[in-house]
Amino acid sequence: PQKLDLPNQDLIVAVAIDTQILLEMYEEDEDELLEKHWARLGEILAAHQNIPWKIIVGHHPIASWGLHGGAQGGIKGVFRYGVGIMQDLKDGDYKKFRKRLASIMKKHDVRLYLSGHDHNLQLIALDQYDPELLALDSGYFQLVSGSAGKLSSVDKDHKAIATYDAQNGFVRLDVNKKTC
Repeated sequence: PQKLDLPNQDLIVAVAIDTQILLEMYEEDEDELLEKHWARLGEILAAHQNIPWKIIVGHHPIASWGLHGGAQGGIKGVFRYGVGIMQDLKDGDYKKFRKRLASIMKKHDVRLYLSGHDHNLQLIALDQYDPELLALDSGYFQLVSGSAGKLSSVDKDHKAIATYDAQNGFVRLDVNKKTC
């Protein structure tokens, strides 16, 4: 984990995590390395407990109504959604990652996780997505911003707060004393 240098550091702290490495550590059963990683993330967040906005940034989402969350039809979709591959939310190791990150968010009051991976824009209330696994109350959110380079669809029956998959885009997040 790496704390990012941002303006308004008295209002916001953002910590980047390498989610691909984490997924690979789960797949290889690298429990000792995983514990070191999660402990370091917890230390960084604890050192900034009085900052109003805490954000974790990673490539892989913990919730998605896009392709990696199962929004694909046909035989390929049945396989991906039913069996799962390492890059999809239904994969067993990916579920372990999602559960652990959600527990850290709750413990350290991190209300926003910013990710990409799915090639669209989504704002998801995390208490409305896989509540048994994530176990988060209302007020926790994920923002998926992965459509700058290419596009993929969002499940039409999604329960996201907002989605956009019609054209390329990105998310801009402004934080100031009025928004905190």
